[in-house]
Amino acid sequence: MQRCADCDSVVLTIPERGDGRCRHCHGSGSIHSPATTFTGQRDKCSDCSGTGQCQTCGGKGMVTARDRPARPHAGSDDNPFDDKVAVRAQCPNCGDTDWFEWKFLGRLKDPVCGHDWFVDVGTYTLQQIRAIFESARKSTKYMTSGVSGEGAWIGKLLGAFLGIVIGIAFRLPFALFMIPIQAIVRQSRPRKSGAASQGTPGAAEPSTFSKARGQSVGK
Repeated sequence: MQRCADCDSVVLTIPERGDGRCRHCHGSGSIHSPATTFTGQRDKCSDCSGTGQCQTCGGKGMVTARDRPARPHAGSDDNPFDDKVAVRAQCPNCGDTDWFEWKFLGRLKDPVCGHDWFVDVGTYTLQQIRAIFESARKSTKYMTSGVSGEGAWIGKLLGAFLGIVIGIAFRLPFALFMIPIQAIVRQSRPRKSGAASQGTPGAAEPSTFSKARGQSVGK
């Protein structure tokens, strides 16, 4: 038997076990919804059907041990998603480090344990900064391509300047608009009250960036 990774939090016993509560409603059996914000009523949790119990272990906190799927890209230093943006990060649920595809607003999903989460604001901001520089690089390349002949250096210099200005002007407002939105969305998501499942208590979410070839970084 091993600790259930789908419970709401970890009970520090020997051996460790889950608390047996549904992670979606935190064991209450009900959740708030926009439609009931002002009425004070709560909807029945769709994950546990109102029981408040984790459906994986049935509220016991322990499950039968099983082999964990392999992670073929876990030890890779390069982005294995050739045509997509990805980051190397630690899953806050199972504690495994792997490459995860970057989704809208910095959302990541572990294909092995099924957990999804949003990267921290600092990581998202750095990705937006990289996207700004990438936009400026592409604009500069476009503005200087095909410039040749006598005095071409002047045209290339002017094109490079305009490319940088246009690239930054196009991408910077979007980044400034999306960063606070990402922070709000991340904070509004229900969080597990305990430490990361199957990981060290208090496990963080370190990330290493990798920009896919020929792809704009971040959204």
